[in-house]
Amino acid sequence: LDQSELRQRELSARVRDLDKEAAELKGVVKDLQGQLSSVAARSNSETSNGVNHQIVDLHERLTASETKNMSLLSKLDEALNEKGQQTTSYYDSAWKIQELLEKLKAAEEERLAAKKEVEDKARHSERLSELLNLREEELRTCEEKLAEVKARASDDKEEALARLEELQSVVGRIQGALTLKEKETGNLRAQLQGVQASLEGRERQAEELRKRLQEEREEVEQRCGLTCEELEGQMLDLRRILKSREKELAASSETIQHLEEQLDQLNAERQTPCSQGDGTDTMVCSDQDYKTRCDSLMEINKLLQTVAVSETSIIELTESRAVLLDQLAASKASEKHLKARIEAASMNVEDKEQELLDENLRLEQSLQKVLLQKEELDARLKKLQQENLNLLDAQSSLKAPLAMTQEKLESTKAEMVEKNLTASQKSQSELLEKLQEPEEKLRAQTEICGHLQGRADELENRTREIYYEKGAAELNEKTSSLESKEAPSKLVMAEAQLELSLREVTRLREDVVELRAQLLAGNQEKMKLQALQELTAASREDLRMLVDQLKAQVEELNRKHVDDILRSQEREEALVRERDSEARARAGLIAEVMSCREEAERLKMSYEAARVENGESREALHRANTETAELGVHVCMLTAEKEEARLRWEDLSTRLQELEEEATREAERLNACVEQLRLENQELRCQLQTEEDLLALKQRLQVELSNAQQEVETLRTTSQEGIQVLQLHLSSQTASHDNQLQKATQELQEVKSQLEKEQERFFSLEDKLKQMEAENQRYCQQIEEKNIQMAKSANLILQKEDELIHLKENLSRSEESLAAAQQACKEMAENLRRVTQDKQSFDLRTAAELDDLYRTKVNLEERLVELIREKDALWQKSDALEFEQKLRDEETERDFNYCLGCRTQFSWWLRKYNCRLCGRPFCYYCCSNTVSTRQGGSRESCCQDCYSQHSAVVERHPQVEATHSTPGSPFSRLLQTTRSLAGVAGGDEGEKLDDGVFDIITEEEVSSVNDRDSFTTACSPGLGQQGAAELSASAADVPSEDAEDLSAAVQDAEICLLKSGELTLSVRFTVDDILEFGDSSRELFIKSSCYSIISITMSSPGPTVSWTFTSEPKRISFSVVYRENAEAPVEQAKVLIPLTRCNSHKETIQGELKVRNPGEYILIFDNSFSRFISKKVLYHLSLDKPVVYDGTDLL
Repeated sequence: LDQSELRQRELSARVRDLDKEAAELKGVVKDLQGQLSSVAARSNSETSNGVNHQIVDLHERLTASETKNMSLLSKLDEALNEKGQQTTSYYDSAWKIQELLEKLKAAEEERLAAKKEVEDKARHSERLSELLNLREEELRTCEEKLAEVKARASDDKEEALARLEELQSVVGRIQGALTLKEKETGNLRAQLQGVQASLEGRERQAEELRKRLQEEREEVEQRCGLTCEELEGQMLDLRRILKSREKELAASSETIQHLEEQLDQLNAERQTPCSQGDGTDTMVCSDQDYKTRCDSLMEINKLLQTVAVSETSIIELTESRAVLLDQLAASKASEKHLKARIEAASMNVEDKEQELLDENLRLEQSLQKVLLQKEELDARLKKLQQENLNLLDAQSSLKAPLAMTQEKLESTKAEMVEKNLTASQKSQSELLEKLQEPEEKLRAQTEICGHLQGRADELENRTREIYYEKGAAELNEKTSSLESKEAPSKLVMAEAQLELSLREVTRLREDVVELRAQLLAGNQEKMKLQALQELTAASREDLRMLVDQLKAQVEELNRKHVDDILRSQEREEALVRERDSEARARAGLIAEVMSCREEAERLKMSYEAARVENGESREALHRANTETAELGVHVCMLTAEKEEARLRWEDLSTRLQELEEEATREAERLNACVEQLRLENQELRCQLQTEEDLLALKQRLQVELSNAQQEVETLRTTSQEGIQVLQLHLSSQTASHDNQLQKATQELQEVKSQLEKEQERFFSLEDKLKQMEAENQRYCQQIEEKNIQMAKSANLILQKEDELIHLKENLSRSEESLAAAQQACKEMAENLRRVTQDKQSFDLRTAAELDDLYRTKVNLEERLVELIREKDALWQKSDALEFEQKLRDEETERDFNYCLGCRTQFSWWLRKYNCRLCGRPFCYYCCSNTVSTRQGGSRESCCQDCYSQHSAVVERHPQVEATHSTPGSPFSRLLQTTRSLAGVAGGDEGEKLDDGVFDIITEEEVSSVNDRDSFTTACSPGLGQQGAAELSASAADVPSEDAEDLSAAVQDAEICLLKSGELTLSVRFTVDDILEFGDSSRELFIKSSCYSIISITMSSPGPTVSWTFTSEPKRISFSVVYRENAEAPVEQAKVLIPLTRCNSHKETIQGELKVRNPGEYILIFDNSFSRFISKKVLYHLSLDKPVVYDGTDLL
């Protein structure tokens, strides 16, 4: 009693302290709420950066307060347990203090009321009391831990970055050295390729030159043929034109005769005025004929000019042909030179010597041939000279008749010209006289017409005034009409007379044309003689070209020999230099290879150290992540407040947007009004412009009318001026005719001077030929001297061959060292690739760990909410228990001195016991039953009624006892697998159930986990690393009655996992891929609550696939599934090995599978049971094909 009173006093004092602390904490909470409200009010005005900083501070405070709340909750649970223990002690001592209880009823009622108040306030009081004491300490510890973690992380990052930079710098140096060596080797190769390319290019150039020369020859031949054909065509055309012009001259002479006859007739009819008008018309016609004939004469002059141009073009063609022949000779020489160089570069020295000897023989043969050709050419020259002499004799014999014909032509021309001039002068004077007479008559007629028009006007005025004068006016008009009808008949007669005179003029002109045709025939004969001279000149030029070609060939051969000697010397020097440089490069390469190996070893050491440090940093990261996950759980409250603030801000932003939209609408409406007004203004302006255009059109029309009137007047004036211009034109044409005759005489003199020049050229060419023969003999002597030099150079080449052999050996050695260096480069590149792969895998792991941490954060937040709800439910349960305890206390208040079971009174030898379930008093014999109220806890005594009720509950739920009685049964394993897959198969609702399954862990689940662990250890490999056979053996331990149901359930679990689970990675292998797998193991990554698969496609039955794998950091579930092909649905798959958890983190798991059917075999690595930890599997695959016996050993 004393102890209970003391405890009561202590509790009351503690309650008072807690009340005080609760009041203080309420004030603190109010202050915090005020601060939060002030922060929320300021957040609208301040920038987003300040708000974020404040939110982070509040997050930290809330996390600290929530951690303290969790500790307070744990302490509350402890206090409740203590209270339960106190109640048991009260029940034990209740029978001893029954009398004192009556006295303490009032005190207990007050205590109960105080308890209620304490229980109402205990939640807040205990939390806040410990918050005030532990807040500062926890904040300090958390800050220190965070600072340490950040410092470690920053140091680790800096060290890792420094090491990475060092590695990158080392790799860059290695790569630079490698690139330099590759450049050197590339330069050597490029030089070799350049030599080959130059040889090939020269061969191509030679071929191109051949093709060009052939094409140019063909073009020249075509041009010559075309020019000859064109000249012949032009000559034929000129002959036709001359014949046509002769015919025209004959016709014109006849017309002139007719004109003379008509002139006689005109002289007889001069008296009448009508004949004068006709004469003017005939003069116009004769002028037109005269113009046409003048044009024909001009065309003849043009034809003569074209003949001269054709002569010059023929000369140019001969010159171009000579130039082309020179080019042909040069190209042939270059071809030979290039061929010799190509063959010299591609062949050895011995071959070169043989070739040089062959070339010497060829040159001697070519010299002999050239001498023979020279003799033939000399014979041809003699023949050509004789032909030239014969031609000159013929030319001299032709010159005399030509001179006679020219003199006759000139005399006939002079006579004809004088006759034509006198006749034309006479005709012109007569025509002028005739023209003057009709002009006077026309003037008189125009005056008469003017008088008649005046009279007609007067008559019209009189008709208007006086009616009786009509008859007289009509008579006058009739007389005037008769006169006008007679005038055109007179004009026609005059025109006929003019035509006769023009015919006579044309006849005279035709005579002139005939004389000119004779002149042209003489010119053609001269042209033929010139063509013969040109042919002889061309043959001489051909001979000269051949001599020049021979000289050029000899000079080129000399140059080739000199160039070859110089090149061989340069090659020797270059090869010596290359040998020295290769030796130096080889030494440098050996030194660099050694340094690269040392650097590689250093890199390996640093890489191992970095890997160890990485492991340490990962562990530190894992710790920091767990701490941050614990701290991040308490961010929910602030995020909710932040969301509320965000909603308010969104409302304000929506309002602002609505106001802006209204403003934009008003602005658009105003813009539309402005545009309408603008369009109306434009329409009005268009109307104004149309009216102005109409006024301008009126003014233009008036101006055009006035202009038309003026043009009518100007036409009248121009018609009078045209007659005067025609007279002037006739005089100018006569003057031009005289000038043309003078030009024709000058051209004849020029042709004579050209003939004399060509004769002088012929004599000069003969002198040049004699000089060429002398030079040819001199070149032959030089060729003999060159042959002696060639023999000397052959001896030098033999000496250089030995040096070339040594250089080739050095080259082969340098190539071997180069290959070794390249192999080292490849090894370094492979090491680099591995480092980059490790880095990528590390990045992938870190990303997965971050993903896991984020998931854990989300799950912990959900778990916190659920724990709060459970805590409320527990508080409600505790209230109900207290109420029941109160009722029981009221029952126990009644004094029972006897056993409620057997009704015997209690005494000193029959002791009283209370039932642990209902609290009623019983004797030892009636309270001997024991029941376990908690799984795994101690058994407590109870009465017969409570025991019967508890057994009835157990009979209604036998599966709970089954889990306790048969640990590691197959049904528990099935239940676990289906439970682990329920969260994957379900949707949003299923995720909540999964959280309940995995997060709210009861003692029963703990026992089932232990049972499953024992089962997996039984299934996991023990001695000798068991495989699939042991897994199947463990599955065979299941009773035969439940085997089919079990396999169906397991199959459903694996198929459900494949259908709706979250896949991390999928790796595919074929038979060839497994054969090429190698000895090293490969890595497979599996995220938390996910799975990964390895699919093996087998095309034929027979081989056995074996596998080994380990997992990090914890164990993994493993299964094997078969389906016919990759496109088959998952529902048709068959489970060969069900999902079993293997202790692969402790030992390697081995297994094998014999392929009985072709199809796809899927190895499943399941991590869906782990919600927070990602895992890594290192696996190795191998294939054993069956040995087929073919009976060869019998033979």
